Amino acid sequence: MKQCLIDNGKPIEATNEWFEKDENSVPPTYILQPISSKLHHFHKSDDPELQREQRNLWWKTYEEFQENFRFASKECFASGTMSQDSAEKFTISGKFSFLLLLFLIFSDLSFHFISLILISFFFFFFSFSSNT
Repeated sequence: MKQCLIDNGKPIEATNEWFEKDENSVPPTYILQPISSKLHHFHKSDDPELQREQRNLWWKTYEEFQENFRFASKECFASGTMSQDSAEKFTISGKFSFLLLLFLIFSDLSFHFISLILISFFFFFFSFSSNT
């Protein structure tokens, strides 16, 4: 996928910065690093302006990842270098993205209980509504 991004002129600097290769895994895999390992004030509210800047930076980076991975998985599947099952793993559903957004919004420890309730509610609602 990385070569596909390079071949198509897509930016990979953020991917190189945020993903580290795990050589101990068989086969070797790339692991997304925790947000707080790169953006130290993402969860800290002692400097609200810096926290806001870092959260905005993370969402810009996250959107770039989504766009690049969806593009590359589609291209790799089309060229036969990736199976359909593997390609589908890089296409996060809108429901999951929304739940992830809720969790990150309420990621402050004092709001974990609220976020779990909201996630449970929306999971139930979307599961129920998609079956009707």
